[in-house]
Amino acid sequence: PEDVAEDFNAEFDSSYETIIYNVYKSDAPARYLGSMAPFILRHYDSSEYIRNLVDLNFRRFVEDSLMKYDVATYPVAVIGGFGYAAREIVTRIFSEYGIRISMFLPAPIEKLVEYHK
Repeated sequence: PEDVAEDFNAEFDSSYETIIYNVYKSDAPARYLGSMAPFILRHYDSSEYIRNLVDLNFRRFVEDSLMKYDVATYPVAVIGGFGYAAREIVTRIFSEYGIRISMFLPAPIEKLVEYHK
């Protein structure tokens, strides 16, 4: 939608060259894409387009990736900044599929240190 596009363009350089470089050629594509998370979550409640996009992609993730595993028996841990920031959304969508969540963790380092102690 035009209003979302205007806000996005005001906050990010959305030129083709910039996006291609940052996603395919830079050393940190995940960091680049993750930098858009605050924008996405800020517009989640006010933009039906953003809300549908986020919900659809979490559902696709569940259906294409998580449902290959025994998620009915074992809870799922959500690790990473976007999953942590979107934990209310993730919880709602995962519950639609009967997926239990054991924890939300913004970064794995805390548990890795604990494991190696």
